[in-house]
Amino acid sequence: MIAELRAALAAHYDLVEDKADAPPARIAVTTAMAGLTRFDDPAIGKQLASNYRSFHQSERAAVIEALVARPSFAGPLLDEMAKGSIPRAELSPFQARQIRGFN
Repeated sequence: MIAELRAALAAHYDLVEDKADAPPARIAVTTAMAGLTRFDDPAIGKQLASNYRSFHQSERAAVIEALVARPSFAGPLLDEMAKGSIPRAELSPFQARQIRGFN
């Protein structure tokens, strides 16, 4: 999934090129996470959560932000946390309250 995401964003490299403090691919992934939250497709949340460890450490906060943005994404996040695939410490108290507010 990450390779496909980066490939899809390669055409738009100039949109994120101006941020000199991070590699362009990492900025693109971070930007893409925000874009993915516009789609309420549970498959997106499942893919993000199950592939969490394959993201670079600097990208993981954006992945968590995307996963707490929608109830359909939060479920897979919590499932992966229950399995131990995503450390519970990755979730801030604010994000935990945000998920709790979905109920």
